[in-house]
Amino acid sequence: MAITDLPSQNLANKDWHVRAAAVRTTSDETLLVDVATGDSSACVRSRAASKLTSQSILSSIARNDKDGGVRAIAAAKLTGQGVLFGIATSDADWRGRLAAVKNITDETVLAEIAAQDRNDSVRKAAAGILTGQFVLAGIARRDRDGSVRAVSAARVTEQDILAKIARSDTDSRVRLAAVRKLTHEDLLAELAFQDMDCQVRLCAVTKLTDPIHLAAIAMTDKSFQVSEAAVARLTDQHVLSRIARCADSWQVRAAAAARVTDQPVLSEIATKDAHWHVREVAAETVTGDRTLAQIARFDDDHRVRLVAARKLTDQTVLAQVARSDVDQQVRLAATAALTEPTALVDIAASDKYWRIRHVAVAKIADPALLAKIGEKDRDCRVRDAAKRRARALKSEDGSALGGFAK
Repeated sequence: MAITDLPSQNLANKDWHVRAAAVRTTSDETLLVDVATGDSSACVRSRAASKLTSQSILSSIARNDKDGGVRAIAAAKLTGQGVLFGIATSDADWRGRLAAVKNITDETVLAEIAAQDRNDSVRKAAAGILTGQFVLAGIARRDRDGSVRAVSAARVTEQDILAKIARSDTDSRVRLAAVRKLTHEDLLAELAFQDMDCQVRLCAVTKLTDPIHLAAIAMTDKSFQVSEAAVARLTDQHVLSRIARCADSWQVRAAAAARVTDQPVLSEIATKDAHWHVREVAAETVTGDRTLAQIARFDDDHRVRLVAARKLTDQTVLAQVARSDVDQQVRLAATAALTEPTALVDIAASDKYWRIRHVAVAKIADPALLAKIGEKDRDCRVRDAAKRRARALKSEDGSALGGFAK
C-alpha cells in the first residue's frame, strides 16, 4: 500500500511534521510498516519504526534503511543474535552498531566488538556488558580511550590487575574506577598518599581504616577535601586534637575541631586559633561559662562572639555583652538570654537598634517604665510592644486578684 493510498489523510500530508504527529496516534501495524519503510522523512520513519513489533520488518529496516538513525531505532528493538551481530559488526553508522551491541548477549561477540570497533562509544557499551575477566583486563589496560578503559576497570574483580591499573594508568578516570574496586589497605594507603589526582586520593581515603595513615593524610594532603575525608574517618581524640591544633589548613582544623570532645582542648582552640571559623566551630561545642564569657567579650570576630552569646547563662556577662558589644546581632542574642531587670531597663531605654529595645521591652515588668517607653520611644514598633506588655501585665494582675478574691 502506498502512502497516498492510506485512509488517514494526515499520514499522507505533505508536511512531515503532520505525518510524524499522525504516527504518534496510530497503532495499525500495517500502516506503521508502510510509513517506516516508505516515508521520505527519516524522522517520520524513525517514529514509525519505534512502534513496530515485527522482528522481520525491524531487521529489514535495521539493515537497509538509508538513514543511520532510523537503522539504530530498529536495531534497538531486535532480539535475534545473528542479525544483531551482523549489524554490530558491519553497520557504517556507529549509532546502529551501538544499538545492536546493547542487545547482544554472546560474550565472544561482545569481546570482539569491545576490542576492535573503531568507535569509542560502541567499544564502551560492549565492555559494559562483558563479564569475562581476562577480556576485561585486557581492555582496561590497552584500549586507546580512557572512558573505555574506565568502564572495563570497573568490571574487573581481580585485585592484582586492579592494582596495576590503579598504579600505572595515565587517565585519572581509569585509576579512580580501579581504586573503587580495591580492598587491600596498604595499596589504598599508597594511592591515597601518592596519586596525583585528588579525586583518586579521596576515593582511596574513604576506604582506609588505619588511623595512622588517616592521620598522616589529614595533616599533609594538599587538598583540604582529601584531608577532611581523612578526619571524618578518625575517632581517636588525641589524634583529632593534634590535627585541630596543628594542621596547616584552617578547613582541616575546623573539621577536626568539630569532632573533638575534650573540653580543655576545645576551649584552647576556641580562644586561640588564628582563624575565626575554627574558633566558631570549637565554640559551638564549648560548655564552660568561663570560656564562653571570654569568647563573648573578647573575640575579635562577631560571628564567634555570637555563638558564645547564644550559649551563655551568666547574667553579669550577658548584661555586659548586651550593653556594649559593637555588633547588633551579638547584643540581640545576649538581650534575648538576659533576665536581669536593671540591665533590661537600661537596654530598652538606650540601645540604638529597635529590635534589641523591642526584645528588652517584652521582658520588663515595670508599668511606669513601659508607659514611658510606650509614649516616647522613637520607633512605633517598640512603642506598640511596650503598650502590649503593659496591658498583658495588667491583665495578669487582674487575674491574680480575682483568684485571690475567690
